[in-house]
Amino acid sequence: MGVTIFFVISGFLLYRPFVRSHLHARGKIALESFWWRRALRIFPAYWVALIAAILLFRSTSLHGFWDYTRHFLLVQIYQPKYGLAGIVPTWTLAVELSFY
Repeated sequence: MGVTIFFVISGFLLYRPFVRSHLHARGKIALESFWWRRALRIFPAYWVALIAAILLFRSTSLHGFWDYTRHFLLVQIYQPKYGLAGIVPTWTLAVELSFY
């Protein structure tokens, strides 16, 4: 239930600026700046957490270049039976990115 609520709230917050722009006739929101802001909010903190998990805590089961690459790019959910190998809760970030 918590994951469902998270995605509903996340979707609402992401879509809200587009609705507000439409209702107040402000014109279209620049998608390039939207994507850039989203990437700056998600990736730097995620990369720090992933590097910390790998180096400090040794809590991931990643092996080889492609395992690390998948996780650093948040595309690990597209590998069958693999989405939970790195930092387990980050599968939600990968799913959220797929909806962007």
